[in-house]
Amino acid sequence: MTGAPNVLTDIRPCIKCGYNLLGLEISGKCPECATPVERSLRGDLLAYSDATYLRALLRGVTLIMAGILLVILNFVLGITLMALIGPGATILAGIIGMLASGVSIYGYYLYSSPDPGQLGNNRGEQPRQIVRIMLVVSVVAAITQFALMLIGNRGAGITMGAAAGIDWMQILASAIGGIAWIIQFFAVMLYTRWLAPRIPSERIFKRAKLLMWLGPLLCVFFLCFIAPLIAMIMYYNMFSWIRKDLIALIKGAEPPSIAAMQY
Repeated sequence: MTGAPNVLTDIRPCIKCGYNLLGLEISGKCPECATPVERSLRGDLLAYSDATYLRALLRGVTLIMAGILLVILNFVLGITLMALIGPGATILAGIIGMLASGVSIYGYYLYSSPDPGQLGNNRGEQPRQIVRIMLVVSVVAAITQFALMLIGNRGAGITMGAAAGIDWMQILASAIGGIAWIIQFFAVMLYTRWLAPRIPSERIFKRAKLLMWLGPLLCVFFLCFIAPLIAMIMYYNMFSWIRKDLIALIKGAEPPSIAAMQY
């Protein structure tokens, strides 16, 4: 609450340094870090973030959704074409898989962009940084696998021992890439749970919390066509909510998630 003349009459911490702003004028600044008192009163919602940052998040989410659609397409075509054209389907699946990986990696890179106007102490920095680190690991693992595949396919001049070593290195690179993806998934969910209250969106927070355990559980049943497909659809659906909210915020409108909380 405030009292005349526009002075804070209750305990309110500075959004940047945590200093108690009680007794300060709303038009003044924090004596510790010079952050305007009025900025602390507005809170930490994305509605007050820079439009450039919001557009980066929007592009990232859009690319992530495109990557998910490519994975689903690859998943469906891989099963269908394998029965129709045999080994040739492996090449097509590989091309689509590489495209999906490239689109997704850039999407997650944009989605994990740091907010230049973020003043709060809870910055979601740890999961955001883990996402980016795992992206680098994934890229290095993928490039290593591709290089080893080219070396192995040359054939001539490579001894059986060297060929076996290349195969084991490919398996290791694949395992590292897989572990990086798993860690990245959990980091993305934690990051999304941090981002959701800034929209604010209860349904996005709950979906990220649900997918933290349900997503991996469904993907365990990878031999069943339906279970991992359900996980990917739920994942896609969550990002579609984020995308709609970001579009509304950029336009200065009320995010659909806020309207959803009223029902």
